[in-house]
Amino acid sequence: MDIEHIFREKKIEFLYAAQKKLKEEFDIEVPVGTGFGKSKSFYFISVGKRKYVFKPALKFLVTDAPDIDRKLNFTFEDLLNKYRKVMNKKTILPTLFEESESFLVFEYYNEEDGWFKMDDLKIGDCETVITLTKSLWGNDKNVLFPFYNQLYSKVYKNINTSEIKIVDIKYVEIQKRRPIFMYICDYNINTIFYFEKNYNPFFKVKDILSREYPVFEAQEKFLYK
Repeated sequence: MDIEHIFREKKIEFLYAAQKKLKEEFDIEVPVGTGFGKSKSFYFISVGKRKYVFKPALKFLVTDAPDIDRKLNFTFEDLLNKYRKVMNKKTILPTLFEESESFLVFEYYNEEDGWFKMDDLKIGDCETVITLTKSLWGNDKNVLFPFYNQLYSKVYKNINTSEIKIVDIKYVEIQKRRPIFMYICDYNINTIFYFEKNYNPFFKVKDILSREYPVFEAQEKFLYK
């Protein structure tokens, strides 16, 4: 069975299971097909200003998916415990409001509330990103790290508050603290934004990202002094 077929089968399985559990645990009914977008994977259903992340689907994408080519040094329960630790705190990731047996319930961001996708970041955004990321990390040495994926259409900024969020959590891992960066890549943009100086010669952002992206062709912008 090829990878695309596996993802499609899992997507359908998780979609119907999530709809059933959403009714059982929150008494919320959604139309058939809700959440079935163009992405090869499914892991959440949005209802109003809340994003109901289905734990079995998230676990599959984070720890079990056939396209994972790294050796994980954390479990899904470790990941959940990290999210629980920052519940209701403002961080670079969506705010986690509550947890049920089958769902993590995050805040959902849309244009009606002033949130718009970013494809460029300025020096003025650097402090916001660092502050929100350090709030996510606290004093931990092993932290939730959302920066190993290209982030085009996944970084949002609020035009009223200037707050910045990375809204897609399906590739968030637990890693050692690393210098903060963002990689934004699409048809018209290919840029790495560095927010902190890298003092570790063994941490090479481009080598890590080059597994999947044309990162060696990327423009580099250094947003720190």
